[in-house]
Amino acid sequence: IHFKCSGSIKPPPSIEESHVDPHSGVHFQEVTATISRDLVYEYFGKLPFKCECHAWSPRGKAVSQPASIIVACKYSWEKREGVEENH
Repeated sequence: IHFKCSGSIKPPPSIEESHVDPHSGVHFQEVTATISRDLVYEYFGKLPFKCECHAWSPRGKAVSQPASIIVACKYSWEKREGVEENH
């Protein structure tokens, strides 16, 4: 299981966990990717930055629907001499 993201050659850092369903005995993997602000900023494409999961099993390959990632802006407002300033 790995993630593939827009414009990135290597997959993002991820954490993989193995689980077994106690009722069915089915083994499954859970993988969480960490998408950093820097990874998104390095992307220069026209479309939104997206990541998708690629997984393989003896039954075949599966690819998730892409997830779009948008970096939110952080603003702080300060009052100085009666004037609000955006930082």
